[in-house]
Amino acid sequence: MIWDYNRSHPVETLQWDSFDNLLTMKYNPSETSLIACSGSDCSVLLYDTRGATPVRKTIMKLKSNSMAWNPREPMMLTTANDDGNCYTFDIRKFTEVWKIHKDHSNSVMGISYSPVGREFATGGLDRTVRIFGVKSGRSREVYHTRRMHNVLAVEYSGDGKFILSGSDDANLRIWKAHAAESLKTLLPREKTAISYRNKLK
Repeated sequence: MIWDYNRSHPVETLQWDSFDNLLTMKYNPSETSLIACSGSDCSVLLYDTRGATPVRKTIMKLKSNSMAWNPREPMMLTTANDDGNCYTFDIRKFTEVWKIHKDHSNSVMGISYSPVGREFATGGLDRTVRIFGVKSGRSREVYHTRRMHNVLAVEYSGDGKFILSGSDDANLRIWKAHAAESLKTLLPREKTAISYRNKLK
């Protein structure tokens, strides 16, 4: 259902034949009439609110717990799945997986893209937070602590420098998006040196 916060009744109701319980949904950041959602029947669906009609549907092997649109390339959708992988789709070819991102050893519960869309963070039931490059099949960074329990949600800060995670031990944690990055104020020559080293990479 689509709601207007000024009204007490839904503006629109979207349905798909044989569609099961809804797990998560996200509006496309560019095409604001396009909604992606996932169901407990392992389906991932696209809806167009202008016509109140389903656009495309694909079935996964296991259910998708969360999803995120790439803010830089809004035709790319990444889902966080129960099989411990994340799947990136190009919605123009929705029946094919564009990239599989592996490394979690248990269900992935949360996913969030960085503001510039070059990488995304995930959190899962293996008690880790991982950072993946958009085109990378493996994580470039992994965060975990001894006391951290299952990670249920992750979110990038507005400047992309930090990642916030929420776990079922009732704690919020803040991680650096780049573990080696210094938090102190940098001198101009230090910024130049870091920029030069990044270009060499």
